[in-house]
Amino acid sequence: MSRASAKLKWYKNKKEIKPSKKHEISSKSIYRKLTINDVGSDDEDNYTCNAIDDKTSCKLVVEEQAISIVRELSAVEVTEPFAAFFEVEININSVKPPKWTLNGVAMQDSADLEMEMEGSMHRLTFKKTKASMTGPVQFSAGKSKSVAQLTVKERPLEVLEPIKDATAKEKGSATLSSKFSTVPKEVSWFKGQTLLATSDKYSLKQDAVRAKLTIQKLTEEDTGEYRCQSTAAETKATLTVEFRKVEITKHLVDTEVDEDSDAVFTCEINYADEGVHWLLSNKVLFSNEVNTITQVGKMHTLTLKNLAPEDGGTITFKVREKRAVFLKSLDDVVGEVKGMITLTCEASKPRVSPTWRKDGTFLTTGSKYEVLHTGKSLGLIVKAVTKEDAGDYRCDLGTELSKSKVTVRDMSTGITKQLKSVEAMEGETCSFQCILSWESTDECAWTLNGQTVANGGRFQVSSTSCKHMLVIRDVTPADTGEVVFNIKNLNSKSTLAVEG
Repeated sequence: MSRASAKLKWYKNKKEIKPSKKHEISSKSIYRKLTINDVGSDDEDNYTCNAIDDKTSCKLVVEEQAISIVRELSAVEVTEPFAAFFEVEININSVKPPKWTLNGVAMQDSADLEMEMEGSMHRLTFKKTKASMTGPVQFSAGKSKSVAQLTVKERPLEVLEPIKDATAKEKGSATLSSKFSTVPKEVSWFKGQTLLATSDKYSLKQDAVRAKLTIQKLTEEDTGEYRCQSTAAETKATLTVEFRKVEITKHLVDTEVDEDSDAVFTCEINYADEGVHWLLSNKVLFSNEVNTITQVGKMHTLTLKNLAPEDGGTITFKVREKRAVFLKSLDDVVGEVKGMITLTCEASKPRVSPTWRKDGTFLTTGSKYEVLHTGKSLGLIVKAVTKEDAGDYRCDLGTELSKSKVTVRDMSTGITKQLKSVEAMEGETCSFQCILSWESTDECAWTLNGQTVANGGRFQVSSTSCKHMLVIRDVTPADTGEVVFNIKNLNSKSTLAVEG
């Protein structure tokens, strides 16, 4: 200024600048100064120093700092929903906030995303990830960029709560439930190997991670193994349907009435949903103009109307018996001569009287056969099997028949104890032993260094039941080599080493 006392004002464009943290205004003697702190691109403009009588202007141009990447981003691979961390380092400490993008979309701080800056280090944290987030992550500061791939793998589906074994009463319902680690795309239910579908019998439901199977109107045939499966995750459990015991809780009472009168009989059982029969002198009765049959809950009533003397007789109240069926049928079986064959099946109720037949011949327990019956499990054991035991076997419940084809093959022989290698000094006696699974009548042979060994001289060959032995006396270094035992299509090898 031309004089120290001159007054002036500072302007940015046409707006007066007041002293602040951003703008510092100072004067010393004839000098006037405007200092702009933390210069950014928005500070770029025309600035004027106005002293009323005179003024001077200039234009401030703000250039971006030369930013370079010192340490690039690195690719990150995580499994949902675990966190993913990215870190990049630039060459300067103070810059305007950088830009982070994922799949080209700008990132903003949120509950699941955090952006940090510490000196020249910049960090991006995805606190919770999902597979759909997979893509390129880009950091931009000035004209510098760094890109790395984010890969989020789907969380492997696991069973968190397996199905539990359950027991239920027949004619009731049972629900089996399983919980998965994530929401499964598709859930399948099986009984044994049979795929189940929604019907009047089965209700299949899925609520997020939980899958449920409800089985209605249970019968003993519903007993078995149930499996819940989604991709490679599966869980199994057994449902046992208990046979409910039906009992008469109020019995019939003998009744005597006058001719042309009515007779009323009542009987109560412990379940309200059981079917019953009324009989008069073993003849089944039905509701008609002379007989009235009613049921209220567990109570059953029979009314005989306008009775004549010849209508007298024995009244019988009978619960309808369930038809016996096979829960598990017989399987075809292959047995071996001299072995034992076991046939097994399972009935729907324990009170059955099965009969066993082979090619039409009735079978009973004895030295050859053993008939088994434990609860609902039925079985037949055939002992000391021969070729004649092959054929068709049948288990007959009277209401259902199960068949099995039995095949008998020659006894297969295997080696249960192999030859062992032997080391001996010259002049000693050594032995080799091989044990078979069954006694065999087939010819066997021993070889030493490819030469067949016969019984006699220094060599002793013996066979006792399943055990076969070779003894060599006064061994010499020339005996060193391979020892082989052969029988039919089997062989066992070992080595003899003789030191002189």
